[in-house]
Amino acid sequence: MSFYVSVISYVGIYGILAMSFTLVHGTAGMFTVAHAAFFGIGAYGTALLTPLLGPGFVPVGIVAGSLLAAAFAAIIGLAALRERGQYLMLVTFSVQIIFSVAALNLPFTGGDNGIGGIAPLGIGGLTAKHPIAAMVVVLALVVAIYFLLRYIERSSLGRLLRAIREDEYAAEALGADVFAAKMFAFVASAGLAGFAGAVFAHHASYINPVSFSFEVAILIVTISVLGGQYSLLGAIVGALVVVWLPYVIDFLGIESVKVSAITQLIYGLVLIFVLFIRPSGMVPEQLRGFHPPAQPGAER
Repeated sequence: MSFYVSVISYVGIYGILAMSFTLVHGTAGMFTVAHAAFFGIGAYGTALLTPLLGPGFVPVGIVAGSLLAAAFAAIIGLAALRERGQYLMLVTFSVQIIFSVAALNLPFTGGDNGIGGIAPLGIGGLTAKHPIAAMVVVLALVVAIYFLLRYIERSSLGRLLRAIREDEYAAEALGADVFAAKMFAFVASAGLAGFAGAVFAHHASYINPVSFSFEVAILIVTISVLGGQYSLLGAIVGALVVVWLPYVIDFLGIESVKVSAITQLIYGLVLIFVLFIRPSGMVPEQLRGFHPPAQPGAER
């Protein structure tokens, strides 16, 4: 029972990570491959800070890890977001590679051995040591972040981000502050990815560079495309499918050494199928039910 509960928790964590990617890519139309790095910055940030503060300050560590990821994104954004085209993708690709090398070689990250003994989720004297308690905390965070991002998506800022996604030059010609909007989406997205990483660290109690490698960056894109790259709900559905798939394959009695290769093969085949048959993913973007306020004197 605890195994299934733990997997559901990881579905929630990767759902938060995928929703953060949806904000920057699906809503704002910016493609980045550094989300695994931001995920890792949040995880390492809280893993290093929490022992200094004490286990009762886990929320402080999580917030600090999130802000650290957002700060790195702000520095990157100042250099990359003024350019258009594929420049951001190239810069974030470099960031992901730099992070992977740094996580393996910096003395305070533990290298291949990683960092263990990370305090469980909790606040003050209350800790979510039991798998069910941890799952409830994670799922509550998923719901809260989903509604926060849905609010942003339906706000005037969300409409501006979608306008930039559709035609950045037209949005700029209409007087929109395109750079500020893109910076917000990029930094907020990185902060949420760092938040997911911090929660992951406290839930798993152990982290190492493998959890934040370039393969994980590709996994995030896979979740987004499969579930629906323009849909927050699609991010959660995609995480549900992708996180469970290796365990389903393992249950079939296939040799453990082959599970990873078979999983990657299935991911590739499913992505090809989705891109050709249903490009919008399993859950397409849904904006029905939201209408901008009518202007005074406008015809109804």
